[in-house]
Amino acid sequence: MNEVCVNKCVCDDGFYRNPDGFCVTSDLCDKKCSGPNEKYEPNKKSCPPETCQSIVAKYKCDSKQQGRPGCVCESGFLRMNLNSTCIPMEQCPESPDFNVTMCIKPNEELKCVKSCPPEKTCQNCDIQFNCIDNATEVCKNKCICKEGFYRNDKGDCVTREMCENMKCPRENESLQCVRSCPPVRTCENRHKRYHCLINQTEPCNYECVCDNGFYRNTDGFCVTSELCDKKCTGPYEIYEPKKKKCPPEICSSIVSRYACDLKEKGQPGCVCKSGFLRMNLTSTCMPMKQCPELINSQEPECNKTNESLQCVKACPPERTCRNRNVFYRCFNNMTEVCKNKCVCNNGFYRNPDGFCVTSDLCDKKCSGPNEKYEPNKKSCPPDICESIVAKYKCDSKEQGQPGCVCESGFLRMDLNSTCIPMDQCPESPDFNVTMCTRPDEELKCVKSCPPEKTCENRDILFNCIDNATEICKNRCICKKGFYRNNNGDCVTREMCDNLKCEVNEVLVKNPSPCGDQFCPVNKMSIKRACPTSITPDIKLPPRCECRFNYSRAKNGTCIPTSQCPPFPCGHNEIFNACPPFCPTDDCSSATSSGKCPKFGRIGIVVPCRPQCRCIENYCRKNNVCVPSEKSNATHACKYGTT
Repeated sequence: MNEVCVNKCVCDDGFYRNPDGFCVTSDLCDKKCSGPNEKYEPNKKSCPPETCQSIVAKYKCDSKQQGRPGCVCESGFLRMNLNSTCIPMEQCPESPDFNVTMCIKPNEELKCVKSCPPEKTCQNCDIQFNCIDNATEVCKNKCICKEGFYRNDKGDCVTREMCENMKCPRENESLQCVRSCPPVRTCENRHKRYHCLINQTEPCNYECVCDNGFYRNTDGFCVTSELCDKKCTGPYEIYEPKKKKCPPEICSSIVSRYACDLKEKGQPGCVCKSGFLRMNLTSTCMPMKQCPELINSQEPECNKTNESLQCVKACPPERTCRNRNVFYRCFNNMTEVCKNKCVCNNGFYRNPDGFCVTSDLCDKKCSGPNEKYEPNKKSCPPDICESIVAKYKCDSKEQGQPGCVCESGFLRMDLNSTCIPMDQCPESPDFNVTMCTRPDEELKCVKSCPPEKTCENRDILFNCIDNATEICKNRCICKKGFYRNNNGDCVTREMCDNLKCEVNEVLVKNPSPCGDQFCPVNKMSIKRACPTSITPDIKLPPRCECRFNYSRAKNGTCIPTSQCPPFPCGHNEIFNACPPFCPTDDCSSATSSGKCPKFGRIGIVVPCRPQCRCIENYCRKNNVCVPSEKSNATHACKYGTT
């Protein structure tokens, strides 16, 4: 009772304050209009009134008047008086008697207009018209563009943005006036069929839509049906989300120069794989070496990840980890002919191992916890916790590339997280196996089928019944390429106990660390490679080696050493696949008979050692073949006979 009232503006009875601060009726609180041909208008103005009389009457309205929420007539409708319902404009007594009764084009409305100002168009949208007082002129019904729209050259009402650029920014799309049904063509709905009811009253809206035969993908580009699934059917083609038109991937680009727009935005498409080009824009991809521009030329094959064959000049040099922060200012080298070379793609740098890696991998450093550098990291299967229970269909031919991987026994929660112990994964069962200590073992969560690879089952293919419900268990199993032998160790296929040797091979139970006998490919490889320091008690596992006087050829088979292919020799030298052990071609051991100086003929079979020997009447002095008369030898050099 003691509270003092305060003067305040409040809504009258039957009106309510809306969020915009206006006092409106109850039905307008929900922004609903119940009358026929009415619509809600948040800023309805009282002048000019929307009555039939306004067709011929002239009003002096306050340009600063503030509107308020209310119901107004739809376009092409007016009221007989302020309290009546909205009727078609042509039913007004004041309406001139002519045929314009309804506007059918999108974004048009029927209005009674005078000759000045003219209708807004794309050409006059920035022009201000000062019209002479034309109070005596009678207005005429005319279909004009709604507010915010302008008449273009085609006679359509479009937005100002469409006036400035009537072309859609991306390829394979065009400006079309569309309705809600059918929806625009997309990759997701391309196999659906729509039955749309004819709705003449629904206005269409101008949008950039895909042309016939193209569909909008998730990246917003218009692509063919095949590219919706990111598949390329042509030979040697791969999908590229940002394919650029310049330079074109055609043979002539090897010797041509193009002024390409650096700001060009690519779009999805099929491009040739690295080392392949097209004869023309519509032909299939073929090996670059088959291009007419490269006839009789020899170019390298680029088979490493993130590199491609490019025709480059001496300056600037290829991007490497060592020079990645160096800026090169090359002098005009227009006359220099470029040469084909395997170089790293943009954003990659050649590391000391010859791989193209990102800048952060240049130093082979992995900053994350429990990570290590892997020169041949593969994307499938991913090193995430989900891989414990998930099954992946990986491409066995995938070429890895340098990157950071989790240490053994660690995984990531997702591709972007750090490496955590495998037993902390939500998918990991709770048991004690957390680390493997034997060589060539790794900790993996496996199911009962297929069993671990062993020397006994290594050639068996297991067809496992669907075991999706079975929970995997952490176990120490042999790494890929290794098999469990009877001693419980992980060994290679060759080291398995029941090793079967091929033709002309023998099983050596205690092989030498020096390795197998190979056919030499040049003079430098005649001597077999052997470790410089060997522990006396070292015991190597059994392996298959070529039998006596057989050597391993390039294809991996064992052939008679005497059949090893020849290799180039020096001046006054000739290749001999199986030269005699005695005499040698040294001038100190040359004899007139060509036989060993003391024994004459050796009655044992000695190993063949392919090598270069001096030609007849020449002997070796200081590792050079010289004529025998200049060698100070007591006899003419004869060797090579037994």
